[in-house]
Amino acid sequence: MKKLIIYSFAFLMLGAAASSCSKYEEGPKLAFSSKKSRLVGEWKLTKQTENGTDNNLTNVTTTLSIKDDATFYYKIAYSVLGIPYTVDYSGKWEFNSDKTQVLFTEDGQTSITNQTIVKLASDELKLREIDGNDTIVSTYQPQ
Repeated sequence: MKKLIIYSFAFLMLGAAASSCSKYEEGPKLAFSSKKSRLVGEWKLTKQTENGTDNNLTNVTTTLSIKDDATFYYKIAYSVLGIPYTVDYSGKWEFNSDKTQVLFTEDGQTSITNQTIVKLASDELKLREIDGNDTIVSTYQPQ
């Protein structure tokens, strides 16, 4: 009987944890890995919207590399009239105090770009940035 009570209590606690509100709008509700371990990795931009309208990512490859040592590398590769171009930059990243945002500081810059985490899962990263009057939501998949 005692084991039944212990198992019932554990089941109720697990259920409460799973049904509790996620820190991020789109989840996950329950994760067994740390936020940092889910964020660190090689990401490829698969979708981007600006004020709710899809941006055309045809002929554009954007990658975001977030390293465990608090550095990042961002690369955009595209072509215009068959001529390839690359834009890249690097810098430092950190979470804000409650880990709901990632703060990016480009090397040689003092301004910080705040990206609100919409979703932070091992298979998808979704970030929202407010740029003036524009809201940009970027969705990444692991590479």
